[in-house]
Amino acid sequence: MGRRFLRHRLAVAGLGLILVLILFALAAPRVAPHDPIRQDLPRALAGPSAEFPLGTDEFGRCILSRILYGARLSLLVGVIATAIGAAVGILSGLAAGYFP
Repeated sequence: MGRRFLRHRLAVAGLGLILVLILFALAAPRVAPHDPIRQDLPRALAGPSAEFPLGTDEFGRCILSRILYGARLSLLVGVIATAIGAAVGILSGLAAGYFP
């Protein structure tokens, strides 16, 4: 199965992208250049620079930091939704198999 998967370049690229997202989400406290909640109103809507690689929002918060920390929550929601879906599927499958 592994060799068959490795032949599909798009699948390998997608897996790599997901792994990079997970890596950056887990390392967000160390990788993020600024606190994602701290406001700096004089720097509101600043463009990309060395200090703020993706710029700032209307409250002066670093957009890159907010994306990195937001990825953590998005991944958590995905894992929880998958676990709930699996639990419902397993329980309904057990019930369908037990009660003909």
